Amino acid sequence: MNEDLKLEKIRKSCKTGKIITTILLIAAIVGFMVSLISGISILNMGPQFDNAMKDSGGSLEASAYSYSLVNVDVSDFSGVSSDNPAIQARIDESPLSVAFGVYLLVIALLVGLIALVLGAVLATFKKVEKAETPFCKPVKKQVVITLIIAAVAIGATIGVGFGLVVGIVTWLVSAIMDYGISLQQQYDETL
Repeated sequence: MNEDLKLEKIRKSCKTGKIITTILLIAAIVGFMVSLISGISILNMGPQFDNAMKDSGGSLEASAYSYSLVNVDVSDFSGVSSDNPAIQARIDESPLSVAFGVYLLVIALLVGLIALVLGAVLATFKKVEKAETPFCKPVKKQVVITLIIAAVAIGATIGVGFGLVVGIVTWLVSAIMDYGISLQQQYDETL
């Protein structure tokens, strides 16, 4: 009977986790779409965007120094170049449009990765909630998949070192799940 209460607590926790993760996933999807659409729109505006920025702050040279993107100075494009003449012409023609547009597209990529991780976490909560016990092979497989996705996302965004740490944690959790599955099988056989 005590085991049933523990399993019910786990299911209740998973239900709460599903609700919170679903809310965060929706927010991430909306953020992804807004960033993607905004980035594409600003890139398509080109000189119109740069002119609007000039109009809001004086000359392009003077106003550009007041724009910074998360510690990235968007006013100095001397180091930004492309071998492709069309891309270089676009950078020369509307540097702020390119800077802000690309920046928003990078944000969209990062938020998209967050949404992918949240989707995997949501799938894990669903799998645990539906399983008879959290220590079974389908749950272990889903937990490992979620952690691998998280490790790749962290490695791609924060750094390979952090991704490797999450990879090692994945290996540890997998070993713990294997041990839990064997204990669960022994427990089931004794009943």
